[in-house]
Amino acid sequence: MIFRGSASFRGSAWRDLVVVDWGRGFEKLPSRMWGFVDLSKLRKSSRINIGGVNNLQRGVCAAVECSKHVQNPSNTELITEIEIEVAGFSESFASKLMFCVKHVVR
Repeated sequence: MIFRGSASFRGSAWRDLVVVDWGRGFEKLPSRMWGFVDLSKLRKSSRINIGGVNNLQRGVCAAVECSKHVQNPSNTELITEIEIEVAGFSESFASKLMFCVKHVVR
């Protein structure tokens, strides 16, 4: 399966929607794909801390906009209501997006 996250795929932005498994104790949540980051050349003991991620590990990561379930949703049999998390608004538009990184399992 191919996932795409590109600012310029065939002339326009392309953001696939994917379901991310955040691991034990967390949910599987829909997320909007922005791209991939190749961290496979990091040293084992790099101890890089960035954006709330401590001790960043080697590997390929997906950069995504993560969603969350709505508090009081109007769900139907076919639709589950979700929200994309943002860090700020400007003139009623999301102006500060929030991104998460998740190691890709091959």
